Amino acid sequence: MPTAGQLEAWQDALDLWGVALHDPVLVEGAGEASFAWFVFPSEVSVDLALLEAAGGADHLGSVFAHEIGHHVLAPGTRLDEFKVVHQMARAITALDEWSDGRGGQADLGTATRLANLWEDLLVNARVARLQRRRLADAGRPGEEPDIVALWRLLNRPGSESPALWWVYRRAHELVWSLPRGTFCDVAPPDVVDDQQRADRAAGTAAASRRTAPAGAEPTLAEQAAEAEADARAARSELARLRTPSPEFDAEWLADTVRRFADDPVGGALPAGTVLAPYAVLRSREEDRLRAGASRGAGTPGAGCGGQASDGAPTPAEVEAVLGDPRLRAVPEHPGVSAARRAAEEAAAARGEDADAGAGASDGDDGEGEGVRLGDALGRSRGGSDGQAYGLADTLRLWRGSDRDGVVAAWYLAEARRWVRPLVQPALVGSAADDTIPGALESWQLGDDVDDVDWTATLSRSPVVVPGVTTRRRDRLADAPPPPDEGIELDLWVDSSGSMPSPETGSAALVAGTILVLSVLRGGGRVRITSFSGPGQVAGGSRPTRDRAEALRDLTTYFGGGTTFPLDLLASRHPGTRLDPAVRRHLVVLSDDGLESLFGRGQEELGGVAARVRRTLDTATLVLLGTRSGIDAQAAAAGYDVRVLPGVADAPRVCAALAAALTDPPRRPEETRGQ
Repeated sequence: MPTAGQLEAWQDALDLWGVALHDPVLVEGAGEASFAWFVFPSEVSVDLALLEAAGGADHLGSVFAHEIGHHVLAPGTRLDEFKVVHQMARAITALDEWSDGRGGQADLGTATRLANLWEDLLVNARVARLQRRRLADAGRPGEEPDIVALWRLLNRPGSESPALWWVYRRAHELVWSLPRGTFCDVAPPDVVDDQQRADRAAGTAAASRRTAPAGAEPTLAEQAAEAEADARAARSELARLRTPSPEFDAEWLADTVRRFADDPVGGALPAGTVLAPYAVLRSREEDRLRAGASRGAGTPGAGCGGQASDGAPTPAEVEAVLGDPRLRAVPEHPGVSAARRAAEEAAAARGEDADAGAGASDGDDGEGEGVRLGDALGRSRGGSDGQAYGLADTLRLWRGSDRDGVVAAWYLAEARRWVRPLVQPALVGSAADDTIPGALESWQLGDDVDDVDWTATLSRSPVVVPGVTTRRRDRLADAPPPPDEGIELDLWVDSSGSMPSPETGSAALVAGTILVLSVLRGGGRVRITSFSGPGQVAGGSRPTRDRAEALRDLTTYFGGGTTFPLDLLASRHPGTRLDPAVRRHLVVLSDDGLESLFGRGQEELGGVAARVRRTLDTATLVLLGTRSGIDAQAAAAGYDVRVLPGVADAPRVCAALAAALTDPPRRPEETRGQ
């Protein structure tokens, strides 16, 4: 049981934040690497023996305040913790884009440790601010906050530590407006290796030689030499940008704390681009750190061990994580961002297009040495949404979660932005009484006697002369516009070996997910059939509105040959006419090897596709690639063809499909509000 003094310190920390939590868990000799940690649901634990050994027993209130801050501010919730970790993993993976190949596959342990660093920094900044406000209210505005005093005990300059901790401690000095050398050495560590020094020196030397004499027309040799100097200078500048700069990074990390003080998820990505290079530096110090650290290990000198729970996210939590729009921001180191802006401004001042490859010399195809910094930075940044952190990376990061659930969550997140409810005009014809009286016309001999309007005829003349005085009343259609109804979609998915596996991020499945969710949101139903070689067919036997069932069928994968199940298609769409009661739509997701749909390899069923087409309102083949080789066969059978080059093109292709599905060809018996 906590003592009265410990409970008083706990209540003091709760009052600082203005929240209420149950009493902390106080232990001794818990075997954790840190003296304090937190778990979800909201709980704070402190190892009193470790805290005493660290010399922080007199600062128990600040330790409590820090751990409470994790529940209030950063991460705040278990779900936001997963989001911050995911952002850090994206930052680590994106290092390959701009850090000279230092990045790679982000493991959960490294991403979690970086997440804990970022969250600790946010919490410490807020605790210090709250304590300063309390001191000011008590008439002691110049007194140092207790959290700063605790940090003075735990962090002293002169201790050997990797560059990561120098940056981290220096950022605390900047955030708390403390003099240089309070928590770390005054001079930053040297993180430049011999190769990087050589690249910089070569670039500097090349830059000094590339200025032609004033008033002289450069010769071809001088132009070539200047182009070579430009290329070396660009490579030198890129080498400088790719090399971590502890002083600059500490300042930028502190600035990120100020800008994202209330948004740990949004700030995690820019903070991760600063911290990640130091986490993967191939130096002896970093290797020793990674070898000795374990999940839950606290920041040296910081005291907090982070979240102690090892629970993996559920599929629903992964879906919520991936669905957060903040996780679609492009990870880019601030140094690269600043250099890009400078290059673009310089190009604009010269009247050039920064993206037009202005650095290529005559005869250069843009891939040689004539590359300027703006062009190199453009290639460094890339243009993909989410910066190439795909499904395979997500599966690797959350390997402890249900694999199928993570796959489904990834496709849902990719598709959700583009989902719109799809509806179509209902099949409602005009009823017999859906008319109103029209103009009077002459009734002629040979017309139906029932059409005579006797009131109008006798009003014209009491003497009835057929064909002269007889009148008939025209009837005008007055059918209301047909109501909208949901779409019934028959979706066939090629899961042969020529198609990408669902676990690699398939453009066809992204398009399929957009279609399925849009149909379901409009109140419709889908039936999904996955097919590959002979006998390799899976899916529902009837249309469904169950999203989980539809996604399970959509992501089924065989990986065999390609044989379209024409016998199954024929049995599902018998007859040769349109169904008068329902519109039917068919979509096939495949690639250029879909000749089997038109009978190749199963000649006895060669006419099935054309016959089935007569029972469908729309039929579309969506083929992966940049061109289709079966256009002639598809056109002869009445099928539309659309090509799908990649994931980025899925929304465009689905928009075109949606236009066809929601406004199908008019049937002869239809009246759509004419």
